[in-house]
Amino acid sequence: MRKNGTIEKRGENKYRLKYMYKGKRHSKTINCTDKQVEKELLRFIVEVEDNEEKFQATKYNFSKFADEFLENYVRNNLKPRTYDYYKYLLDSRLKKWFGNKDINKIKRADIMDFLNNYSNELEKSTLRKYRNCLITMFNYAIKKDYIQINVAEKIDIPKGKKVKKEINCYTYSQLQNLIKELENEKLERKIFVILAMTTGLRREEICPLTIKDIDLKNNTIDINKAMIESKEFGVLITDTKTKSSVRVIDIPKYLNTILSDYIKTLKTDRLFHVLPDTMTCWFYKFIKRKNLPHITLHGLRHSYATHLINNNIDINTISTLLGHSDIITTGKIYINKSRENSKKAVELLNF
Repeated sequence: MRKNGTIEKRGENKYRLKYMYKGKRHSKTINCTDKQVEKELLRFIVEVEDNEEKFQATKYNFSKFADEFLENYVRNNLKPRTYDYYKYLLDSRLKKWFGNKDINKIKRADIMDFLNNYSNELEKSTLRKYRNCLITMFNYAIKKDYIQINVAEKIDIPKGKKVKKEINCYTYSQLQNLIKELENEKLERKIFVILAMTTGLRREEICPLTIKDIDLKNNTIDINKAMIESKEFGVLITDTKTKSSVRVIDIPKYLNTILSDYIKTLKTDRLFHVLPDTMTCWFYKFIKRKNLPHITLHGLRHSYATHLINNNIDINTISTLLGHSDIITTGKIYINKSRENSKKAVELLNF
């Protein structure tokens, strides 16, 4: 029995199946024999009706689907850092805003209302992250046949709250004074800070360093991994932040000498037995205790880059040293040509 389905012969063993369901036309071209075509039509009709029922009455409201999205997609396909951040975005505002609303009934206007509502509270970059989270979430919903289109796409981001950001960094003389103030601190903390200020490495890149990553003969450090702290997954050694963050950087002779002496004191292959957040907290307290001008641990990375810029080191060399991804192509093309510039750049950090 065909119901309302029709069959059109398009050629030898080729047919076009058509079926009207709830006012909507569906069609499909298949290859099969004359004997099989009737069964294929019935199979097509069942497939259409099943899919349409999912579209018309999904059992997933937004909050319930958000949980499935996190556990079945984000956990298994994205980085732990992304899982933590998506969970924060969903729990902090998205679930509260969309609540139990069916995901197949959410319109572009609903998402625009959400973004506009928080435009006076959040920066544009943060609003974009909420929008991008929804795009990823609805793309997953499409793959699961819960919705047909991604309503989060093609939505303009509101201006958002304007926040004046200043680069948190030290001058050369302030960096020299910082080294003096570190003199009586624990050796591990002292070396960590000096390493950060003379290489511009991220704290997540410094924490997992091993002796094998240090090449004292050639004055280089191999950056090939990162340590992250995830609320969901705990402490993990993972890939670097981006592909361009994997790099070999030159170090100044000043740092070479310090690392050479420090490595002799180590009992394991690890340079540091400390977590990123622990170092950030300690450094904040250290700066306050010493009554030094405010600077964060990440501010040492800014100080490194600013010092190189002030000494007329080209931006491509600096980008390579920092492992930035915003000029990846330029960086990769220029890295072989800027070896001498790289060595010249890091030698400026000899204290």
